[in-house]
Amino acid sequence: MKSRYLHLLCLGLLSMSSCERAGTERSTDSPVTQVVASATMTPNVTIYASTLSVPTTTPLPTPMNTWQPIRPGVEFLQRQERVNDMDDWVTLVRIDLATASLRVHYDPEEVRTVREWFDATQADVVINAGFFTEDKKATGLVIADGQSFGRTYKGFGGMFSLRDNEQARAVELQWLARKPYVADPSIAQAIQSFPMLLLDGEIVDGIPDDGSRNRRSFIGINRAGHVILGVCQSPVWTMTDLAQFLATSELLDLSNAVNLDGGASSGLWMRGVSEAVLVNSLEAVPTVITIN
Repeated sequence: MKSRYLHLLCLGLLSMSSCERAGTERSTDSPVTQVVASATMTPNVTIYASTLSVPTTTPLPTPMNTWQPIRPGVEFLQRQERVNDMDDWVTLVRIDLATASLRVHYDPEEVRTVREWFDATQADVVINAGFFTEDKKATGLVIADGQSFGRTYKGFGGMFSLRDNEQARAVELQWLARKPYVADPSIAQAIQSFPMLLLDGEIVDGIPDDGSRNRRSFIGINRAGHVILGVCQSPVWTMTDLAQFLATSELLDLSNAVNLDGGASSGLWMRGVSEAVLVNSLEAVPTVITIN
C-alpha cells in the first residue's frame, strides 16, 4: 500500500492537496481483504486525507432554519455549524422517495466531477458516492439499476440500498459488521462506503479517526424514512466531528448514517439553487447518487 498525492493548482492558490479516498495496489479483480467484524477495526484500504483550500467567488448564503423546496419530495437546507473553533457551511438535502426517485450511476471509464455528472444526467440533485482506487474502480459493492459491480466489504463499512418494486420503495442503511450483505435481486440501487457513523441514532463505537480534517460528505436515513444527503464545504472536519453533528442534529433526526468519500471527491450539486450553497468535487469520481 502506498500513499499518493494529487496536486491541484487553483487561481490564487500555491497548491491544493489530495483527496480523501481509498486505494489499493491489488488487481481490481481482487476482493477487498476480509477483516474481523469489529467496530474498532479499519478496512484494509488506505484513506488519503489532507486539507483543502477553496476560493470563494460567490456571495455567502444565509443560514436557514427550515427546509426549502427544490421540487416535490426534495428539499434543501444550508446551515452554518461551529466545528474546531471555526464556522463552516453544511449543505443538506432531504428526499421523500414517495414522490422522488433515486439512482446510482457508476462509470469508471468516463469519470466526471459532481457538476459534470449533474449536467450529464440532468438530475435535480447529485452527490459523490463511495471510495475508489487509483484506476477509478469502486472499492466496495455498487448496484446501479440492478446491475452489480465490485465486491462487498466484509466486517466493516455500511451499505445504503433501495429496493424498488411494484408495492413500494424501501430504503435501508445497514452496518455490514453487524448485518453482512447477502445477494438480493430486489435491490435496484446500492452503494457501500465507510465508516458507518450512526446506528439507531447513536454514534457507532470505534469510528476510525486519526484526527485529520477534511471536507466530508454522507448519506443517512432519518426516523421518518427520508433519505438525507449532506456535504461540509471546508476541510475542518474530523470523522468524529461529522458523527457528533449528525447524532445531535434535531433538524436531521437521523437514525443511520455512513460516511461517503471526502476531501477533493466531496461534491453536492442541485438544480435551481444559488451556487453559494453548492459544492463541486475537485476531482472526477466514478460513482454518484442522483435524485429526480
